[in-house]
Amino acid sequence: MVRRAGRHAPLHLQCAVAALVLRPALQYHDGRRHFLPHAAHLPARRRHQGQCPAHAPRPPSVRRRGPYALLLHRARRHACADGARPRPAVRLSLAGVAHGRLCGLRRQGPGPGRRQAAWPVPGGRAREPTTRLPALPAGSGFHAARRWPQPEPAVCGSTVRSRGAPSAGRPPRRPTLNGPALKAYRLTLTATAVCAALPCAAALAQQPAATPTPATATVEVKSTADSARRNDAANRQVINREEIARYGDASVLDAIKRLPGVTVNGTSVRMRGLGSGYTQLLVDGQPAPAGFTLDGLAPDLVERIEIIRSATAEYSTQAIAGTINIVLRKAPRKDGRELKLANGLAGRQSEPSITGTWSAKDAGGSRQLTASLRHLELHPTYEYREEQRRGGVLADASTVHTDQQIHYTALNLQPRLTWTLASGDNVDWQTTLNAGRSRGGSDKTSETITGQGQAYPNLNLGFGIDNASLRTEAGWTRRFASGARAETKAAAFTSISDRWMWRDATDTGGLLLLDRDFLTKVHERGATWTGKFAAATTASGHAPVAGWDAGHTVMTSQDVQQDAPLPGIPETDYDTRIDARLDRLALYAQNEWDIDMQWSAYLGLRTEALRVRTTSTEAGDAHISSYRIASPIAQLLWKLPGKQRRQARLALTRTFRAPPLARITRGYFYTTDNTPISPDQDGNPNLQPETARGIDAGVEWYWSEGTALVVSASERAISNLIRDRITLQGSRWVSAPANIGHADVHTLEVEAKAPLHILWAAAPKVDLRANWVRNWSSVDGIPGPDNRLDGQPRWSATIGADYRGAAWSAGATLASVAGGWTRSSIENRGWTNTRHALDAYASFTLAHAGTLRISASNLLRTTDRSMDIHEDASGTWTGMNWRPTWAVLRLQYSAHW
Repeated sequence: MVRRAGRHAPLHLQCAVAALVLRPALQYHDGRRHFLPHAAHLPARRRHQGQCPAHAPRPPSVRRRGPYALLLHRARRHACADGARPRPAVRLSLAGVAHGRLCGLRRQGPGPGRRQAAWPVPGGRAREPTTRLPALPAGSGFHAARRWPQPEPAVCGSTVRSRGAPSAGRPPRRPTLNGPALKAYRLTLTATAVCAALPCAAALAQQPAATPTPATATVEVKSTADSARRNDAANRQVINREEIARYGDASVLDAIKRLPGVTVNGTSVRMRGLGSGYTQLLVDGQPAPAGFTLDGLAPDLVERIEIIRSATAEYSTQAIAGTINIVLRKAPRKDGRELKLANGLAGRQSEPSITGTWSAKDAGGSRQLTASLRHLELHPTYEYREEQRRGGVLADASTVHTDQQIHYTALNLQPRLTWTLASGDNVDWQTTLNAGRSRGGSDKTSETITGQGQAYPNLNLGFGIDNASLRTEAGWTRRFASGARAETKAAAFTSISDRWMWRDATDTGGLLLLDRDFLTKVHERGATWTGKFAAATTASGHAPVAGWDAGHTVMTSQDVQQDAPLPGIPETDYDTRIDARLDRLALYAQNEWDIDMQWSAYLGLRTEALRVRTTSTEAGDAHISSYRIASPIAQLLWKLPGKQRRQARLALTRTFRAPPLARITRGYFYTTDNTPISPDQDGNPNLQPETARGIDAGVEWYWSEGTALVVSASERAISNLIRDRITLQGSRWVSAPANIGHADVHTLEVEAKAPLHILWAAAPKVDLRANWVRNWSSVDGIPGPDNRLDGQPRWSATIGADYRGAAWSAGATLASVAGGWTRSSIENRGWTNTRHALDAYASFTLAHAGTLRISASNLLRTTDRSMDIHEDASGTWTGMNWRPTWAVLRLQYSAHW
């Protein structure tokens, strides 16, 4: 073999090369669960001095160790004789070779993995095995994905010959097997050679070397996002850190708007076009505390984002449209430092930010600290036109121009510690601090076209918002020798939100008409306790899990409004205080069941009990609302027969939407300009939860890694629908919620991604991706055809491309959300325009200087337009909004050391 520095290449490399010569076209799969033959049946590493190991005599150990060692010995002898065919550079995937598609091998006994493998018969359809990859010995030096170098001249005895030509007088030796037997022999030989490399590498790391050896490579076995999604019986999609940080966004909210099947309207995140509590937003599996905002969370604090389209028992089933779970960064993989400096520039805004991360890891645990500081300055403008018609005749019309200034500063701080105890238990502690400060104001100037015009022709406003949330949690995990796992986590949190605002209004002559101060204070505090026990996977493929989720929250809110006394103008003063206590307890059990090679099932049951006690100055006595909802869940995964990796999914769920706390308390809110399209707000303590029965079905095609097509459809039947009723109470218009009617929601979604070279063989390394969602919904009691639920858009689409090179990468994404008319009641309907957003980025790796990232967002600068109309017997009120937008250029420099 190859001589380097007077010694032979390691024997485990010779074995792998011999196997690759016989089988250069490796078929591999990156399944989530893998299996390796028992290490006791693999030959140990041997040193051969003075001769080529491929020509070494058959050792006695081969006769003693059975077919594995015999096949490996044949591979060594064949390596030197197979020089007629050049050896290509093959990317060796340990996950693929350890896949279950190894016809001819026999399982020698239960491995140390989590599940047992289901081996196919020779010639049968292969299926992803159900055993996790055992941990490799420390310092083994074998990497899970290693690119083998091009061949060099090999030394066999005293004769040097090129790998590209056969040995003189020694014809190439080929296997004489044919058909399925030959295929089984090649696959068996390949797997045996690679599996033999594991203990050989470990032995190599323990033996002293005659010459300095390079640093031992770390063991890294990766399960890709595609393989995890493909093998998960629950319909779950994971967006990793690389995809989140690709565009260098300033906040998580900017990154979420590009996720497949997700749209953003303002700060509301929507799935299936539904927000307002239909889409559940979680942080580390728990509801986000009051005052928490996605636009104040830095992407560097996020490890991954999980998109769960069908409910699971582990998380709350308050997810009629789906769940988005933001998982914060966990234990670091290695020691390191990272610093990011960025600034965003636009026509009338700037957004500088700085982020730093420090991490350290040793045998006893790890430590990590991430801090982020961001400042934002905005100067938006708005145009508003209001009309009132009586009997079809324009009776009143005016326009309002608004200039606004906003200064916002956000701070994120996240320390995390983990310990590995002598017993093997893991203990972790993490604290997350999010703080935001906003200051600004606006100047509104109106112009009367006809009629009386605006009640306040000139309105000046100033405001301040201070938000802070602190959450600290501690967790404990124990893994048992049987494969079972127990874990529990306790957390405490508190949040404070203070908002103040003043308004001054004058008429066209400068006479003061309004001098109002408004103050809101919200304080929320509480604790949560969660835990679960995951039993070891049984021989029949069952993986049962049971757990609990308990929480206690206390919230206090106070709204104070005070008007300065002015001659001839009535004062609207109030002081409303709301005290609320929320107690919840959920018990759940679930079972992931690998039925056979083609069928997998997920069965779950979650029972949630909620008790809300509210007291307000408006209602007087305390009001108690209690809910108890059982949510059965069943999901089925069927891997269709055939060569292509095709599979079908089916899910049946029962979900609900609890009334928001602000909607069940009698806390009256007065608007400055009271009209049917801008009414006062009131609560309803008698609200009941909305419940929904859902069905999801889909078909998925997976080809090579990074190539997939997913087509899915869903339906939700919602009962006890919560809708707003706008009525005239005295001289003021008031909106209050009520349980009225039923709604049906239907969704069709298509997601596709593939590398460009599939369409064009000579194409560069460009990955294409696209997502299209079509929504239908109808609400009983509201005339169509625009009686869609919650302003649901008819469709949304995303298309993008990414190029990845050695020194630089680039990409772009175009996201569109349809507009149109939506009727929310018999009297009220609204319209929005179709919005398009084009974002692009380019990232450059600087030699010994870090990474430079240039990104641009909102390149199309679509103007946001909307219209609200109220029609009744007294007339028609119309309000129209125009809000121009700007393109934002963002520069980001990051350094790692």
